[in-house]
Amino acid sequence: SKQIAVPGIAESPVSFECKLFGVQSLPHNRSLVTGEVMHLHIRDDLIDENMHIDVDKLDLVGRMHGSGWYTTTRDRFMAPRISVAEWQARQKP
Repeated sequence: SKQIAVPGIAESPVSFECKLFGVQSLPHNRSLVTGEVMHLHIRDDLIDENMHIDVDKLDLVGRMHGSGWYTTTRDRFMAPRISVAEWQARQKP
């Protein structure tokens, strides 16, 4: 670790060093944890020639709803971004 005195997991392709802002208790024995990322570590082989993260090599996994549901980013698609003004113009009949 560079800025926060915590041990890291050497096998992890990406890790964040974070400073805690707060913990808010939520219903059903849950908590919302907020913080600030102080430092990012990413394995060298996951950075492409343009200094961008190669998401295909990263092969991300995300946690979904409920108990035990996960998803991957292997089936990605792009959707064009529009401005607020463009969105508002589309709302008028």
